[in-house]
Amino acid sequence: MLSRSYSLMLLFGISLSIVVNVDVRCHSKEPLNDTAQKSSGPLTQVDPENKPKDTRVYPRLIDFSGYKWSVKVQNRLAGPGPNYFSDRKEDVWVDDDGLHLTISKRDGKWYCTEVVLQESLGYGTYIFQTATEPDAIDPNVVAGMFTWEAGLPWPNRELDFEFARWSNPGDVTNAQFVVQPFTTSGNLIRYRVEPDKTNPYLTQSMTWLKDKVYFQTARGRYESRHINKEAVIISWVYPGIRVPESGKENVRINLWLDDGKSPSADKPIHMHIKKFIFHSIEN
Repeated sequence: MLSRSYSLMLLFGISLSIVVNVDVRCHSKEPLNDTAQKSSGPLTQVDPENKPKDTRVYPRLIDFSGYKWSVKVQNRLAGPGPNYFSDRKEDVWVDDDGLHLTISKRDGKWYCTEVVLQESLGYGTYIFQTATEPDAIDPNVVAGMFTWEAGLPWPNRELDFEFARWSNPGDVTNAQFVVQPFTTSGNLIRYRVEPDKTNPYLTQSMTWLKDKVYFQTARGRYESRHINKEAVIISWVYPGIRVPESGKENVRINLWLDDGKSPSADKPIHMHIKKFIFHSIEN
């Protein structure tokens, strides 16, 4: 855990510098022995050319936004967190409104949730449409949308959108863009998304190229990286030397407890992801 000051850039053709002290953390590494889950279940039929390297396919599969995802299950403490993870249908489900992730308490334990895309997409534009405001996320909870390649040393080709206050209810920021490792200066931008009672939808767009990563968060639902300037809350171009090379990474979406702490309100948590979209870019 690091404590630093960061400048927030709200980009509408101008830059506004706001310096805040924040508790800067990102989700902890998933253990390399993640495959040791006792109830491993059979592997499903997934194209071996597109299957992320060294990633076990969890027993339960769901269809969301035209893609197949496996639902993480861990009955022993595992990263991130560490936490327990549930694949129960009442904890993770897809309906006409999209994907729903939860954190729920059962038999005295809090169970988090995560889904794993069963394809490796590579360079391109990754879009996550969400219907849960960052400010509505409990201070002890992290909502993550990110790339990850299991079986590699950290940082695992990890690029993040995260809604999080890292157990600090007084933090005025509630979200961040990250190019891992976050410990490298300039690899993380914290920012605030103001709630909008009339329009709860947000679009998180990340365009990953060989030499840069372009992040945006915008109010409303958009299906490409070309977003009306008036809707953009913040954008950030990362041209650093730490841009990961595409490999066998995949997309994960999760909802988990910082340091495994209980939600501050001691109540179940719900996260609604409306849609996931990917546009490939030939490099």
